[in-house]
Amino acid sequence: MPNMPNMPGRCRTRKVVCNGMGLTLIQKEAGVFNNMREARVKFIAGSNRIKSTIKNWLLAADLINKKGRLFEINNNGKKIIDNDPHLRKSSTWIAIHLGICFSVRGEPYISLFHQLDSSLMDWIEWKNLCDTIYKYKFHEKYESSTIKYDLEGVRGMFETGGPLFDLGILEIRKNGDGIWLRIGTPKIPDQAIVHALALARHRYFPSRMTIHFSELDEIGFNNFLCMSINDLRNRLRELSRSTAWQQHFSFIEGKDLDSIQFGDRLNPNQTLLQLLQESEDTWL
Repeated sequence: MPNMPNMPGRCRTRKVVCNGMGLTLIQKEAGVFNNMREARVKFIAGSNRIKSTIKNWLLAADLINKKGRLFEINNNGKKIIDNDPHLRKSSTWIAIHLGICFSVRGEPYISLFHQLDSSLMDWIEWKNLCDTIYKYKFHEKYESSTIKYDLEGVRGMFETGGPLFDLGILEIRKNGDGIWLRIGTPKIPDQAIVHALALARHRYFPSRMTIHFSELDEIGFNNFLCMSINDLRNRLRELSRSTAWQQHFSFIEGKDLDSIQFGDRLNPNQTLLQLLQESEDTWL
């Protein structure tokens, strides 16, 4: 059985998965993926890597759009090129991580974070994690070997040399007993939390102005940010009291149920720029 449509494959370095050169190439040549012989030369990569890594990660991160047989840089991709053409800032890679977490093409990346408990620091064996994700989400449509292969591609993003390794989002341990994972303890800037909230609003609550805080827990929001649900509640409460974010959202405390009211400025286009331009560097 083939890989899931648009599911990213393996990757090892920042330059391979989604480099500034690749975004610039697509911006100049919408049909760059159609001639694989020329694409191999321009991307300095093999056909399989171009198809299963570069193209699919760009799609999953919502940096390019497919129109027929052509691909074009979307507004998100243009913002990244304009603000960080060589993809050196940690904020760029946090934006890419969050883009995948809230993307319609983000599986099995999304399910990996759904199954990792950010409130615990327990190590989870990789084999058991893959089996759980497969049984929970994909057993009716895909072979287990397909899901395992694609999850290995996701894991590669966070391993030594991977593009997200130095953010500290995931911790990976390998020894004679196997491979073990757990949620890391990265420094999450305020701008990333607000951008994630804007992405969640756009993806899950597009027609609503107010949601219950518990609904963020239901979509795995805190796991994407490597926070316990209580830490997330405290951060959102603090941010809503800051004049910098009062037009983005309000955190309303209730006797039995907290809620979040969305503001006029909470939209992904604006919050992405704030993340790219205003957040501090968080590389380990």
